[in-house]
Amino acid sequence: MTLFSRWADWYDELYAAAGRDPAAEVRAIEAALRASASTGTELHQRLDQRRLRILDIGCGTARHAEAFAMLGDYTGIDPCKEMLEVARRNHPHATLLQSTATGVQSILPVGESFDVVVLLFAVAAYADSMEEAGEWLKAAAECLAPDGALFVGIEVIQETLRPAQPRTVVLQRGSATLTRESTALAHEGDRLECTFHFHREEHGSVESWSECHSHMLKSRREWHRAIATALRARREPASFRSRMGYLSVASGAWEEVAAAASLVSQNHCLPSPHPCALTPLVAPF
Repeated sequence: MTLFSRWADWYDELYAAAGRDPAAEVRAIEAALRASASTGTELHQRLDQRRLRILDIGCGTARHAEAFAMLGDYTGIDPCKEMLEVARRNHPHATLLQSTATGVQSILPVGESFDVVVLLFAVAAYADSMEEAGEWLKAAAECLAPDGALFVGIEVIQETLRPAQPRTVVLQRGSATLTRESTALAHEGDRLECTFHFHREEHGSVESWSECHSHMLKSRREWHRAIATALRARREPASFRSRMGYLSVASGAWEEVAAAASLVSQNHCLPSPHPCALTPLVAPF
């Protein structure tokens, strides 16, 4: 069994219980595009006309599909078939494909591009290293239209790491009950291990299992650098400067990452008008 597969049909309820609102997250992305002076005129027009082309990498159960559909055409990809089964059941009109981040180009029509590409809810942090995360981000950037924008959400960075208490969520659906206990522990300074203990009961049947979800624990500067590097990997003189990247920590404000800035200088991170506040918990698990 892969991560998420055993609890895919409970996924949306678990994260709704955690207070995550996909519609609010999509509104924040729209607001970032509208507020940025770097957003191109053509992208602004498509946004106004609600015809953006949106690609959600690591879409899971496609919790953001309905909200994104209000902005245009939505495509979601995920490697977990169980998560996609839930997504297709809940969002039958969405385009949903099974793929890893680096395999996305092979499953899309040749030449297809997107105005907005997102990797939300710590998808990029599941990589084993920043080198691997960089490959995922480059693959995402390759899908961008000339004036497109790449949005990368990270739940925890080194600057916001705080001790977290174990958390328990109990959900009931008819005769079925699912209990999830979670703990988070920073490991060797650069990994965050979130361990989930599950207990499911239904019609007298009992099942228990555990999963360890390991995330990279890096600094804001390292994530800015990785996003900027991915955007710079495909340099086209006519459109290079118009591609933009955005970083959000724990669903905070979206910070712009300038694609054309020097990676040697620390000034490649544009200041955010709404700096991300420190999160009191390691992660919203």
